[in-house]
Amino acid sequence: MGCAITMAQSGTSDSIESAARLAGEIVARIRTLSSFNTKSIRTVRREFSKRLNQSGARHSLQVAQRLLDDRSSDLRFVAYELIRHHRAALASLREKDLERFGRGLDSWSAVDMFAATCRACMEGESNLKHRGSSMGTFERPLVATRCARQHRAAQQ
Repeated sequence: MGCAITMAQSGTSDSIESAARLAGEIVARIRTLSSFNTKSIRTVRREFSKRLNQSGARHSLQVAQRLLDDRSSDLRFVAYELIRHHRAALASLREKDLERFGRGLDSWSAVDMFAATCRACMEGESNLKHRGSSMGTFERPLVATRCARQHRAAQQ
């Protein structure tokens, strides 16, 4: 039994390391762009979305969290778009995930990006219905609103 626990922990560790490596690749690609505009950044995001479509929701969310840890608005944009364009990741979002991904909102553009991800949850761009969700359809906008209010309070 102890061996199974070790293997499970190792699998989690490997997944986190893999997410860190992939996030590092994304950061490196974004930082080497000659043109720093939405179109260029989105082109890089699409490349990595294709790669992440083969992985599970948890891995995609780990990559997004690594990008958010950098606290760059460009990487925040990529992180939220990676989630929005990975059906399983979007479908797996729970209130605690939205609160975690809403931390560090330091501008209204960051709030707008976050709201677009929340809107994707609400509008059914995923399989989100009520299947095992700890949060109903009408509670999702409340989480986004709470995160926006925290941002405004921090700005004052």
